[in-house]
Amino acid sequence: MAVAGLTPVGELAKVGKGVKMTANAVESVKTAERVAEAKNIPGRGYHKEVYANKPVKVQDAVTKWDEFLGTGTHTNIHPRTGLEDADRIFSADGTRSLRFGSHEMNSKPSKFHYHEEIWTYDPVNNVMNVDNTLVRVPYKK
Repeated sequence: MAVAGLTPVGELAKVGKGVKMTANAVESVKTAERVAEAKNIPGRGYHKEVYANKPVKVQDAVTKWDEFLGTGTHTNIHPRTGLEDADRIFSADGTRSLRFGSHEMNSKPSKFHYHEEIWTYDPVNNVMNVDNTLVRVPYKK
C-alpha cells in the first residue's frame, strides 16, 4: 500500500519533485532536532531590547564595534547553535555580538542602526538570554 508517494518499503516513488522536496525538508527538520538533542543546544531565552542613550557618529562606528567585541578573533559562528550567522559578528568568547543584517542596512538614514548583544547562558533552564542595545548611526544622504 503506497501512502503520500512512499512505497511499501518506505522508499520514495517517482511521483514528482514536490513530494521528494517535502520528504527532504521533513528529514532535514528531524536531523536538526536530533543534532540539537545530541549537542544539547540551549533554547532561546528572553530577548530584551533597549535603545542606547546617544547615537554614534558614522566615523566612530567601527571603533565602537571593536571596543564592544573586545580583543581576540571575531567570528560569525553563533554561540547557541554552533552554526554560521550571516547577520552577526561574535566576540572571541561568544558572549557578545554585533547584529547588522539586511534590516539594519536598509534602514532610513535617520533610523540607521546596529545592535550590540550580550549573550548569557542560563544552565538551570538551558537557554541563552540576550540583552540587546539598539545603537543609532544617523547619517545624511
